[in-house]
Amino acid sequence: PQSRGFTAIQRSDIVADSSGFTIALHGPLEVLTSVSPTEHLLINPCITATGARLGSSDIPVLDRMAPVIRSASFLPANTSVSGVQIPDTLLVEYSEPISAEVLTDHPFIFKRGDSTYTMQIGNAIRADSLHAYIVTDRFGIFPQNGDSIALLPAAVATDGIGNVQQQTTAFVPLSVSPYHVSFDINVCPNPWRFSNASELASVNSQICGQAYEGTMVVLTSSVPINNGPVDYQMDGSVYDPLGNLIAKLTNASVIRSTVSQRLCLPWSMRNQSGRKVTSGSYVLDVTVRTNPKGSSSGASTKYQYRFLVGVAK
Repeated sequence: PQSRGFTAIQRSDIVADSSGFTIALHGPLEVLTSVSPTEHLLINPCITATGARLGSSDIPVLDRMAPVIRSASFLPANTSVSGVQIPDTLLVEYSEPISAEVLTDHPFIFKRGDSTYTMQIGNAIRADSLHAYIVTDRFGIFPQNGDSIALLPAAVATDGIGNVQQQTTAFVPLSVSPYHVSFDINVCPNPWRFSNASELASVNSQICGQAYEGTMVVLTSSVPINNGPVDYQMDGSVYDPLGNLIAKLTNASVIRSTVSQRLCLPWSMRNQSGRKVTSGSYVLDVTVRTNPKGSSSGASTKYQYRFLVGVAK
């Protein structure tokens, strides 16, 4: 049919052997591996090079093609307006509906330049030839526009009539949808009481997974921190009411929480000489920088915050 976009077949495209003919088809070809009952090969009357005469024929085309990938998109994890966590999702459109779910959690291979990587795939929601897969593990790699994806034989992708994909298919471009990164930031425990240090350290353990004795700047991100689409950097400075610098807090001291979307910048409640600060109020200036992974450091965005921290005996 004309919908496949084949151009006229030339004599040089036809190769004969003892079992029949192989005909090379020229595109642009639509990636469509199913065959409809209306698809026929029409042969006009002709004379072969040896003088044999061939009459006209109308031959149904049989489906011997296995499914391949037509297009694919990666949707980064995010948090919906209602606060529901939406996981990393891979949308894959096949060349035809596949009759059964993939039989492995690594059905695809991804390519970036000369390197390849994999992602672990979980359950899928299917709608005809479009499948939405939950990505359960990216193994520390975040997909980027310009990457590509191919279907592996391990997927055992089959159509409804028994055509099984038994080889790694051609790579097709992988598009990565824009992601919205947002975060909340606060200071706790605030105020800090030295007399309740053990109790407050227990609170810190629940927040960041470490029983730290001191106040912490807690950043909670809408996307995963460790293997997410952006890198976070956080540092701060503590001043007394007169504006004297009391302590510097550096990104090197940041605690990566056991909660994957949380970073904690600690202050030990000590000054630059290592001595505990006296009771009173202190100004804590915090700078947060976000930098999309795979981009230059000049692409970072800077956010600045100021908090008033209380200290009591």
